Amino acid sequence: MTRAIAPLPGPVQGLAALLSLVLFTAPGISQQPDTWPATASPATVRLEVKDGQSHFLLGDRIELELVFTNPGSDAYTLNTTEYGDLSEKVNITPSDGWLQWRGPSGHDYSMVTKLESKEIRIPVVLNDGFVFREPGHYEVSITTGRLQQGKPLASDNHYLQLTTNAVGLDLSERSAAEEAALVRTLTNEIDSLPVTHDPRADPRADAAARLASLPGDAAVRAKVRLLLDDSDWAQALHYIISGGLAASRNLTLQLSLLQAAWNDPQRTPDSELESAISTTRHFLYSKTTLPGWQMMVMPPSGKPDAATQQAIDEHNADLTRLIQSLPARSGDNRRDTTYFLMENHNLTSAQLALVKPIALEEFTHMEPMAQSMLIETRWDALQDPSLAPALKAMIDSNQQWSDAATAVQRLIQIDEPDSRSYVVKMVCSPKRGLLLDKLAGVKQDRLPEVDACLSALLRHGERNPHDFDWEQAAQRAARFATPEILPAIKEGWKDPTQYASMLPVLLRDAPAEAMALLAKQPKLDLYPTNTVFTALAGRFPPEMLTWLRPQLKDGPLESVGTVAYELSEFGEPADRQLIEERLATLRRQWSGHESELLGDGTTQSPALAAKSAEQNLVAALLGAKQWKLTDEEKTRLTDACMSDWCRRYAPRKAQAGKL
Repeated sequence: MTRAIAPLPGPVQGLAALLSLVLFTAPGISQQPDTWPATASPATVRLEVKDGQSHFLLGDRIELELVFTNPGSDAYTLNTTEYGDLSEKVNITPSDGWLQWRGPSGHDYSMVTKLESKEIRIPVVLNDGFVFREPGHYEVSITTGRLQQGKPLASDNHYLQLTTNAVGLDLSERSAAEEAALVRTLTNEIDSLPVTHDPRADPRADAAARLASLPGDAAVRAKVRLLLDDSDWAQALHYIISGGLAASRNLTLQLSLLQAAWNDPQRTPDSELESAISTTRHFLYSKTTLPGWQMMVMPPSGKPDAATQQAIDEHNADLTRLIQSLPARSGDNRRDTTYFLMENHNLTSAQLALVKPIALEEFTHMEPMAQSMLIETRWDALQDPSLAPALKAMIDSNQQWSDAATAVQRLIQIDEPDSRSYVVKMVCSPKRGLLLDKLAGVKQDRLPEVDACLSALLRHGERNPHDFDWEQAAQRAARFATPEILPAIKEGWKDPTQYASMLPVLLRDAPAEAMALLAKQPKLDLYPTNTVFTALAGRFPPEMLTWLRPQLKDGPLESVGTVAYELSEFGEPADRQLIEERLATLRRQWSGHESELLGDGTTQSPALAAKSAEQNLVAALLGAKQWKLTDEEKTRLTDACMSDWCRRYAPRKAQAGKL
């Protein structure tokens, strides 16, 4: 069947040219359209088929080019980043005969250059998001947000959404015999070319991409063969081949080949195989477009539809079969399959009951990185007293990828009787990645055994300003050492850069000296102090609270948010009233002027200080550790918000009501 449609209007206004190259974070290419100024001399963008080709066979790679140029004198900037996926909006007519398997990506970075009269070409590969299923004539245009009006990094720049001219594509069938011959040619080419681990320079990449786009059974078998090859030779091509799974016509064959590998007890499963199965099921059952790459992907909400539920049920059955195969596995296969199940899946209680005993047995045989990942991310599922010897071995080890800090944290959590000696060892060991939150489970207020080692570490002072090792040792001293260590620490206290690290030590062991330091340095960074007192799960000493409270009542708006936070975290329940009183005073002062608090307020002004203070005071009341508000109190607090910044903290139902 031949398709014919009227072409779209000719080149739509756009951009292009090259000069300075700048790398920066920008809103990207997903901005809403802007209107061209009436007096502008716009740049232009047109769409071309690479090498002028217009006739293709089904399964060919279809490469287009956005061609930007700026013949005028007005300033334009172009995002020239090649993201490696489909980042543009593609428009195809007619609306049938093809499917969109992946949506446009939403990358949050761009590389821009000044656009002048010299043409700049940006490649667009249709196969990265589309599959043509039927022969015929198609018209394709691109809507792009790569063009920016203004000079690079100018504050008043704005992105423009432009739609190009349409190009015609004529697609014909390829016979099964022709495709089979092409598959043999491409696989031979892939097998014979040299290997490189740089995908941008891999000479096999073009052949792999052409193979991935082919739809027939021979191509399906060749694609699956490459995906299942876990050698370094093949793994470099897996990403390319995975991008062609949606192109396969015989998805049932593709799924059966992938599942056969999954069910083979002689093969260790991995995430790539699992993802290939899930992708194939998606197009077999759902046929909806997969989202393109996004910086943040929200989990699906609501009840899954029938097709999605079928895929979920079949995936759960896959996991069950994999678990049932564990007794038939041995050696590295059994170890790695167990790790795969524990690390990559939220197993049900029934599944975990079968896998956990094997995981505990295999734990000592795992690589240091695998051990570290499990105790960091899957501890709730893995926790067991029998792991104590392995955890001690991780602490004693000098392996680069052995997470000794998390190991001592877990040793404390299983109440190992001699965990104290390992805590002392870690506290005394510089450069082991030990932060105080890892030792939150230590019940003892002080550990005298650490005085000598920390004295030796701290006495020499900082090797350079803000010496990380010295600062961390000072925090460990504030948390665990006895007051007898204070003279040694003072001996190494030589520079103003050490003030912030010294404050928690002084607050614990010499409060009067701490207050003298704060009187001299009232804007001192309190982060180290907060870290220590969070680890202690306690309150600031009375001297510190007495210093903070007047600042909340009478201090400038710019600082009340910080003070309110400190009191909500390390103060007393009575401090809630002080924060509420300052908030009420602020709201009375701005009553009748709420309109001035609208908008982002990016420049310093009384309005900006007021809306920032309101937001921070409300956040302190809502998130306090020293008291808890009821739902009614939270609603009443946020219903009185003057600014949009404050309303962000409103309970979800209340926010929905205001919309």
